[in-house]
Amino acid sequence: MLFMATFSYPLDKAEEVGRAFIEAEKSPLPAFINRIGPYMTFAGEAESHVFFDVEKGHEEEGLAVINRRLMLYSGIVGMKITVQPTLAAAEALVLLGLSL
Repeated sequence: MLFMATFSYPLDKAEEVGRAFIEAEKSPLPAFINRIGPYMTFAGEAESHVFFDVEKGHEEEGLAVINRRLMLYSGIVGMKITVQPTLAAAEALVLLGLSL
């Protein structure tokens, strides 16, 4: 399952976010989680997008690992974080009874 994490924060907090990211990187993710990103955008405020590809059968455990990792950012004033399960277009079509 693919989880998308989106972080948004004021630009003046970028250094603080960078320090939290370096701290998070000290703890490697388990083998059943493949991280894609982060990717950054800057327009008024900073936004980071990270995808976590969690192996089938490890979804609950994987989400717990991801959430613990994101807690490193919880003390940053102005930080907003969302984590959403994400589907590929072909997977979403199946929900509608359609396919490619």
